[in-house]
Amino acid sequence: MRPLKHSLLILVVLILYACAAGPGVGPGQLATRAIETRIIDADFDTAYRAASHAMFALGFTISHTEKESGILVGRFTDLHKGRKVGYVLLFGVVGALIDTKETFDVTLFLIPRRDEENKTTLRIQMAIDGKLKLNNEVVSRIWIVTQRAAMLEAGVTIPEELEEQFQKLEEESASAQNVAQEEFEREEAERKKHDESTGLKRP
Repeated sequence: MRPLKHSLLILVVLILYACAAGPGVGPGQLATRAIETRIIDADFDTAYRAASHAMFALGFTISHTEKESGILVGRFTDLHKGRKVGYVLLFGVVGALIDTKETFDVTLFLIPRRDEENKTTLRIQMAIDGKLKLNNEVVSRIWIVTQRAAMLEAGVTIPEELEEQFQKLEEESASAQNVAQEEFEREEAERKKHDESTGLKRP
């Protein structure tokens, strides 16, 4: 009964998103824009735990979990600090006013495969800033971290390509943190300079 329950839940969510998307969005377009399907090489329980780990590891705030139905719902806000710095360098003060923030609302559906006990279907549904669409980069991040975590728990050797993809994500995350720190230090320096020029003393 579980696969049928999963299908009905996904259908209900798609209908709700279709209503939010407004007129002119057909079911076919909705399916293409809303969901990406991947396979996790692990049984359902392992895959569900791995997906939960991936959401936390990638900075998502999980707002809803329902293991019986295989559902995980989370939100992540990307401030795009690096992009903001680029705008500031290009446009000066005006660049600092450009909004680079994006909010990703993601629902994961994990479905045990009837024909393969040690594999689980992962369906990733996404809305960005309230609009129904996918970001392939975010989808890939979720799959890479989930797949790797599941294989680690199962004691399976991680393929070289998957490990390389994961290490690349780690490097990108470290780079983003460095950019954020540099942006913070730049803002602090500008604030200090402003305070000195105006004679303002902060507590």
